[in-house]
Amino acid sequence: MMLALSSHFRSRYFWRNLAVSVLVSIIAGHLIVAYDKPYSWLELWGMSRYYYSLALSSTAALIQIEFMHMVSRRLYRRFKDTGLGAKWFALQLLLGFGATVLLELAIATFLFHLHDRWILDTYFFRKLFLLVLMFIGMVNLFFVVFYYRKEPVVKVKVRSRLVSSHPSGLSVVEVPGGETALYRVNGHDCFAVSFKGEELVVKGTLDYWEGQLDRAVYFRGQREWMVHRSAIISVKRLGNKMLELDTAVKFGFKLLVSRRRTPHFLSWWNGEITEQSE
Repeated sequence: MMLALSSHFRSRYFWRNLAVSVLVSIIAGHLIVAYDKPYSWLELWGMSRYYYSLALSSTAALIQIEFMHMVSRRLYRRFKDTGLGAKWFALQLLLGFGATVLLELAIATFLFHLHDRWILDTYFFRKLFLLVLMFIGMVNLFFVVFYYRKEPVVKVKVRSRLVSSHPSGLSVVEVPGGETALYRVNGHDCFAVSFKGEELVVKGTLDYWEGQLDRAVYFRGQREWMVHRSAIISVKRLGNKMLELDTAVKFGFKLLVSRRRTPHFLSWWNGEITEQSE
């Protein structure tokens, strides 16, 4: 769960999306506070109690929006390579809608408890619960449509070209889009894969590139591959004490860290390995 939250907070456009979520949560909080009240908006804005209730309701709405966003984003990344089908939609319904409803009930119960009230003795289920369900459903529908229209099935287009070499016989890689996300060996060739998914055939062995690159940035997982730290999104522990790396770029194979290399990876991942140490 903590890895999922960390990945969500480090996601691209997080702060832009958060600003939109805050705006939507304030609007939702206002509608909840103003619902069925015999006051005009101007009268509500003149009451100090209104702003206290608005802050609580907006915070609760923001937590739910970010939770639904996190669930939707991770489900999209899980199923985008195989297609957003029935299983994806069922999990979106179960986690995006069902789990968010449970989260809302927990938040509402806690807030009423702060004011020495039991939720079943309040107006929550009589007046507000249906509105909350509609709000959760609308946000989930937005994320379903957004990710479905974004790209139902992602296929990484790989373009390979031979990189020219220096007179010394060693090649210099200028990968489009920044540094290389992955170095890998396939047969007798060594490849460099960019963060855009472009694959370059490079001269020199993987051992050579390992010696040239910063060991605090690149991790040599197996004999066949070496990955950039920024390409790793999350780390999953497997039952056999191996690790599986979830990456931002789909390389066409799983990055598995062996049981023997797991302690070394964890030290590297925690920043205990610098460029000079090994």
